[in-house]
Amino acid sequence: MRVKLIERREEAAEVMTFVFDLGGQDYAYRAGQNAEFTLDRLDYPDARGKERHFTFSSSPSEKGIVQFTTMLRGSGYKETLVHAPLGLEVELQNPADGKFILPEDESQPLVFIGGGIGITTFRSMMRYATDENLPTPITLLYSVKTPEAIIFRRELERLPQENPKVQIFVTVTEPENSREQWSGETGHIDAEKIFAHLDADATPLYYTSGPPGLVKSMVDLLKGIGIPDKEIRREEYSGY
Repeated sequence: MRVKLIERREEAAEVMTFVFDLGGQDYAYRAGQNAEFTLDRLDYPDARGKERHFTFSSSPSEKGIVQFTTMLRGSGYKETLVHAPLGLEVELQNPADGKFILPEDESQPLVFIGGGIGITTFRSMMRYATDENLPTPITLLYSVKTPEAIIFRRELERLPQENPKVQIFVTVTEPENSREQWSGETGHIDAEKIFAHLDADATPLYYTSGPPGLVKSMVDLLKGIGIPDKEIRREEYSGY
């Protein structure tokens, strides 16, 4: 399917969202899925070639477009997208199968634990749950180094007002390195933070997403507090 680049948005330092117009074409995917985006050509050299898989940061409820959000690390692929004129056509493949999607049971409480760029999938899921008025209780624990690194910051501030079933807690691990005075939570996500923000009677599914090191540490943490592996879903973001 051919789609057109219609917007670029800087979400944080070295993080950008690329929005593509579907041109009226039907494109079915689920929040949490990913797909391959193929460029016709590279304007900057890239040993990995013209194809990349990206998880959608858009929601299926946002009709007429798809988008992904990614860290910019100087790859030829991303530099081509950054500098291309709007209207650039890209080949979008069918979404890949994946298990990192919302459960069929819409009443199932969910806990999202993410760091850095791992927020992209959770943005898609929370946007979908909000737009579709799902009864799904969602708690997001999101870790970043500084307030300036919060991706989708304005939307994260608004979502709990739009959807009272969504709770969002952001913790900053290096507030001393920020130009902004941060009055919120600090430190890494640990067992104490998880217990502090969860209903003691809830039996949620846990989703963790972010760099491989963070995902591994969160899975180890969850298992350490007695969460069975079958109740943990994970997605690693690497290769940036």
